[in-house]
Amino acid sequence: MVVGFSIRSIPLVRRVYKNRLTIFVYHDVTDTPSRFAEEFGLAVPKEMFAMQVSWIARNFRVIHPRALLEGAPLPENAALITFDDGFHGAFTNGLAQLEKMKLPSVIFLNMQAIIEQQPILSAVACYRERHLPQYDEFARAAGISGPFHLACTPEIMDRMNKQFGHVDLAAVSKYQGPFADLEMARRYANSELVVYGNHLYEHWNSAALSPAEFTDQYNRNKMALAQFKNSAEIFAFPNGQPNTCYTKFNMELLTRLGTRRIFSAAGGINRIPNDYLLGRMALGPFDCSQNILWYRLLRAKVSGQPVLK
Repeated sequence: MVVGFSIRSIPLVRRVYKNRLTIFVYHDVTDTPSRFAEEFGLAVPKEMFAMQVSWIARNFRVIHPRALLEGAPLPENAALITFDDGFHGAFTNGLAQLEKMKLPSVIFLNMQAIIEQQPILSAVACYRERHLPQYDEFARAAGISGPFHLACTPEIMDRMNKQFGHVDLAAVSKYQGPFADLEMARRYANSELVVYGNHLYEHWNSAALSPAEFTDQYNRNKMALAQFKNSAEIFAFPNGQPNTCYTKFNMELLTRLGTRRIFSAAGGINRIPNDYLLGRMALGPFDCSQNILWYRLLRAKVSGQPVLK
C-alpha cells in the first residue's frame, strides 16, 4: 500500500477521470537501461511495462491516436498510450507488447537518430555537461544557467565544438542507448495500431530555438516522416514542460505549420479531451505496482492548457 492511499480510494479516482482523457508517455522499455535512461528515469523494465499497460487496458478505454484527429466524442475513461524519441526498446519491447495486446499507440520520433543512427541532442548535451572538464567555465562565458540540454542552441553547440572539438559520438551513443533504425521504423509503419508523430529532427529544446531554427527542425522531421504511411500531423514537445521547454510562441508557430494536435509532458488528466494542447503523464521504473499507479492518478491534476509565457 502507498502511504495515504488505499483500495477504497479507487472509486474516487474513477470518478475523476471518467469524462477526461488520460495520456501516458513512455520512452524506453528495456531490462538493460543506458546510463542516460537511468539518470532521467526513462526506461521501464519489460515485465513492469506489461503490468502497467495491462492495468491501463483494464481500467481505461484505450483510443487510437487517429480518434483525436477525427474530432468525434471519445469514450468514457479514455486513455492514449504514447512514446517519445524512438528508443530501440520502445519498438522491440514496447510496441511489440502492445501489438500482442492489440492496443494502439503513437510514437513521436526524432528522425535524425533513426536515419543517421546518431544520438539525440539531449544526450549529446548531457554527455558534454558531465564529461567536458571545462564545462563550468564555458557555461559561465556563454551565459548558460540550468541544464545544458535545455539551454543549448545551435550557435552555442557550434561554439563549443570549435573551442573543444567535436564530441565522440560513439561514446555518446553508448551513454544514450540504442535507437531504432529505418528498417524497424518501416516495419511498424505498416501496423494499423501505430501512428508516428513529430518530435523535431534532433530533439532540441523548443524554447531555446529561434523561430527559424524551430521551423527548420519541424519541417525536416516532417519530410523524413512523410515516407511512412502512418505518420500524422501531431507533435510532442521535446522535454515537454511548459515555459521551460516550450512557449506560447512555439504553439503559434505550430498552428501556422499545420499541426493538428500538440502534446506536452506537463502531467495531469486532460479536462477537455479534444483540446489542441494535451498533457501527458510519464510512467517510469518507480511505478512498480497497481497501488502506485492508482495513487499517481489520485494525485494527478485535472487541468486544461497550462498558462504559457
